[in-house]
Amino acid sequence: MPELLPSAKSPYRARALLLGDRINTAGIDPAAVVCPAPLTYRFGGDGFVTLFRYGVAVLTGLTPEHLIVIADALAKSVVLARDEREVAAVFDLVEPFARQLAEKGGSTGGRRAILKHIGNALLVQHRVSGRVAVTEKPDLVWDRPDLERLTTRLQDEYELKERADALSRKLSVIAETAEVLTDIIDTRRSLRLEIIIVALIALELVVAGYQILR
Repeated sequence: MPELLPSAKSPYRARALLLGDRINTAGIDPAAVVCPAPLTYRFGGDGFVTLFRYGVAVLTGLTPEHLIVIADALAKSVVLARDEREVAAVFDLVEPFARQLAEKGGSTGGRRAILKHIGNALLVQHRVSGRVAVTEKPDLVWDRPDLERLTTRLQDEYELKERADALSRKLSVIAETAEVLTDIIDTRRSLRLEIIIVALIALELVVAGYQILR
């Protein structure tokens, strides 16, 4: 749960909360909204809440312009932390398959298990590159050049770009490993099918020969 701690100049605290995959904003009073993208509204007098469509809410008491920039960085850091955990879990599942391939020249895992790993990797990749857009700046910054420095500092502070790049590399490794293992399973199935066809042809010849001899 990343936080921006208060400094000597400012008593305010910002906190990012991961609430779920998505947030329903239907019940928010339109009169309280101060910014539509990302959705920011007043709460509790001097407080503000910023909601992100990928399930993160940021609470703070800063002014709306600085709030949006800080909330954007904190929200992306929270969702990156979740994605890092999910990628690590997928790595732990794929690693035994890769080890078996290296040590025994094959894998004992089933095709369904491997496809599940591929699906997990694709879900994380979609979330990082699509919905979250970690490396993109908030829309507000394009109209407020004076916030550029704060945005850059926050991105560097939470290492957003570096973490996103590391996730992308890990996802590529997972996808490539799963693809190789899937190809191996497909090859085994093709070999079994060929053996079955040969066996059926041989059986048919035996039956035909027996009938001729009779």
